[in-house]
Amino acid sequence: MKATKWMVAGALAAAVAVAAVAQAEDKAAAKDAPKDMTMSGEILDMVCYMSSEAHGEKHKACAQSCLKRGNPMGLLTSDGKVILLVEDHGAAKAFEDLKAKGGDTVQVTGPMFERGGLAAMQVKSSAAPK
Repeated sequence: MKATKWMVAGALAAAVAVAAVAQAEDKAAAKDAPKDMTMSGEILDMVCYMSSEAHGEKHKACAQSCLKRGNPMGLLTSDGKVILLVEDHGAAKAFEDLKAKGGDTVQVTGPMFERGGLAAMQVKSSAAPK
């Protein structure tokens, strides 16, 4: 009986220790998470832009159609940089709404990431440029 009590007490102590470590890791991850930023630019259909540099007013209808079909989306900034736009699972509507704005200039807000040399912004919101 005493052995069982000690086993239960040991298991409980281990569970508390694991929970404390997990909580500390969550706090560290939140501290290291990128901060939101806002960038302005033209919403791109990445397939047409990368294959033929198509963008702008003349390409607007095509860009919107291609984005609605699921082509990757990007943001062409005024300095000529292209940022891949990706969905924030917690704000999917904001990303979905941008698909209808292919060829338009907008402001996009969200955290920036760089992986393997590719810059991307996770879309949290968008607005007309100021």
